[in-house]
Amino acid sequence: MLERILLEMLEAFLQEARDTQHMGSGYYTCLPFIERYNKLLEKVKEILPEGKGILDTFSTLDEEVPTDPLEKTKVMEKIIVESGQLIAFLKSIIGKKEKGGKG
Repeated sequence: MLERILLEMLEAFLQEARDTQHMGSGYYTCLPFIERYNKLLEKVKEILPEGKGILDTFSTLDEEVPTDPLEKTKVMEKIIVESGQLIAFLKSIIGKKEKGGKG
């Protein structure tokens, strides 16, 4: 099931983002996280068109990285929050499908 694969990828991604932020290096390296988040979000939207209404509340992140370290830290925070919400969405969809309901 592609949803489960994406869920595992997002959970790993979220942990990497948290680890990077915790080490204090998020303000140096946020571009790879922005690019990966955008790709994962687009893939979720592609494979789960039935979730369009909710998925429309998520938006891709601007790949133009700010130069100010504080702004980069804010970008990392947004990535962490949005990834967590995307994980919750996927878990909900997977749970419904496993119970035989529609997504």
